[in-house]
Amino acid sequence: MRNAVYPPVRRGRLRTAPGPRTVLHRGNPSARARTERPLGDHPVPIVRVTPVLARHVDAPTEHADGATARAVLDAYFARHPQIRGYVMDDQGELRRHVTLFVGGRPIRDRAALTDRIADDEALDIMQALSGG
Repeated sequence: MRNAVYPPVRRGRLRTAPGPRTVLHRGNPSARARTERPLGDHPVPIVRVTPVLARHVDAPTEHADGATARAVLDAYFARHPQIRGYVMDDQGELRRHVTLFVGGRPIRDRAALTDRIADDEALDIMQALSGG
């Protein structure tokens, strides 16, 4: 009965298939490949969105160039503007029910999003869940 309401979360590493930056999700054979815009040869941070948010809008896991959380989000939102309203409010600040993780750690600066992101780190966008 534990998983009657919510399906199990599939955990797996992201792997890159041969070709021009085609990303496949390991552990989910029904996930379709997403071809990204070429960003050059240098590594860039990756943006991952939880399935809770991705259920409402198309939010693929993609690489986005930037040195801070704000810059990476802006690059991601430029390609996927429909998710901006779920993550940011009208004043351009992070919504209260959304949290960001950089390299598995919660960000410290929720107001200006100035936390640094290394080129090989991931920016995870998570939405709080509540209910009883």
